[in-house]
Parts: sequence; structure tokens; C-alpha cells
Amino acid sequence: MGDEIKEYISKEKLSGIVKRVAREIVRDAEDGEILLLTVMNGALPFSRDLRREIEGLGRKVRDYSIKVKSYEGMKSGDLTFEGVEENFSGRDIYIVEDIVDSGRTMDFLINYLLKEKGAQSVKVVSLLSKPSKREVDVPIDYLGIEIEDKFVIGYGLDYDGKYRELDFIGVLGEG
Repeated sequence: MGDEIKEYISKEKLSGIVKRVAREIVRDAEDGEILLLTVMNGALPFSRDLRREIEGLGRKVRDYSIKVKSYEGMKSGDLTFEGVEENFSGRDIYIVEDIVDSGRTMDFLINYLLKEKGAQSVKVVSLLSKPSKREVDVPIDYLGIEIEDKFVIGYGLDYDGKYRELDFIGVLGEG
């Protein structure tokens, strides 16, 4: 795989997506604090920007994170995760994810939060969706944008730990 990076989603478009998704969440959320559960590490930039926008709309946000890994290189592999100590009994949780492709990770997390952590509801907030790769049908309540079957990097998304720091989303080796 070459190191040539082609811009796929610009920084400006990402900013517009974050603002739109934040407005949708604030519009739909119950009064009170909005609980964001960020899937680390990929969703961190999206979650950070989303929090800033939600707070700018006058809502309080509480952040938690969960570490889930399902990729090695460009291949989806076995799911590993580090659980959350918090009890979410009776709470509405917004899972913030960078990309939903196979749906396996999100399906696992939704069930874990509802059954093991006692969440009242779980809403999925995903920057990207790649439906052509879906193996498990999962709801995406708040979607940034649907993409075609490309391996994307940047804005938190990585290839073996590289390229997360890009402020846009790109594709490697397409040029």
C-alpha cells in the first residue's frame, strides 16, 4: 500500500457534518446531561468536536470512553475490548463511533450496554457508515455520511496506528 494520500472528505465538510449531527442530538435528547460514550481511539476527534458543538448549543455533556479493537491492518478480526466501570442504569447513552462497517462491534456494544450496564437506551452516533460491508444490521441513529467501500484514514481513523492526526479523511494509495 502506497503512502500517497488522496483527500476524500475535507476538513470543512467534516465541520459541517459535526455541526449537523450535534443539532440533531440536541433536538432529540431528553432534558439534562447528554452522555457520550466514545469508542477509542478512532472516534476521539469526532467526539471532541461533537462535544464542543453540543455544549455550544447550551447542553451539558458527560464523556466516557471504551476501548474496542476489531481491526489488524485493513482486515476486520477478532473483537477485543476493555469494559467500562460506570453503571449506566436508567441512562440514555450515545455511542460515538468513527465508522460502522461490519456492524459486529456496534452490535456487541449495544447489547453490552443494555444487558450488562443497565442503560435505558442506546443511540448510535457514527461519523461514517459503510453499508456494503455490513454483516450485522445495526441502527445508526445519527449518521454523518455514508461512504463507498474504501479504506479511509484521518480524523481519528488509522492504518496500523498511522494517519489518525490528519484533519481530513483520506484514502491511501488512490491517486
